[in-house]
Amino acid sequence: MYNVLTAIKNNMLLQELKRLHIWGASTGFEICEVTSDFATLTEHLRKNRYQLVLLEATPDYPVLNLLQTIRQEKLCQAIAMVGQTAEFKIVRKCFLLGVDDYLITPFEISQFISLFGKIEHTEHGKIEAENSQKESLHRSYPMEEVELSEECFEELKQVCS
Repeated sequence: MYNVLTAIKNNMLLQELKRLHIWGASTGFEICEVTSDFATLTEHLRKNRYQLVLLEATPDYPVLNLLQTIRQEKLCQAIAMVGQTAEFKIVRKCFLLGVDDYLITPFEISQFISLFGKIEHTEHGKIEAENSQKESLHRSYPMEEVELSEECFEELKQVCS
């Protein structure tokens, strides 16, 4: 299951997001935490691992500074901005700061499915890269078989039990 954190102050916007039939077992993405306190958002991200943050684009808080912090500290795999309007200057800055998507109401399920696909592809790529690295290490440093005396073997069994 992929964990999603929503940082949204506008309750109507939050309810519209929750009403979408994209959360749960059908997609593998679940809203695990909801916060309306942008000041503590980075603390939430440092404590828990989230694959996606849905961040409300609001003019009353320096969201761009928050985006910069999240990206610099690599606190989350993907960030999508959500809002009721899209002002070109803000949208442009968000993408320059590394936002993965900018979604405005009315939300379209296809946009979320596309975003989820990107996240799954990235996560799958990381796992494949880790496995490839492990295989490379095993080839470079093969494990040698070691013969143990029976006495040593019995002692090892006792320690492991």
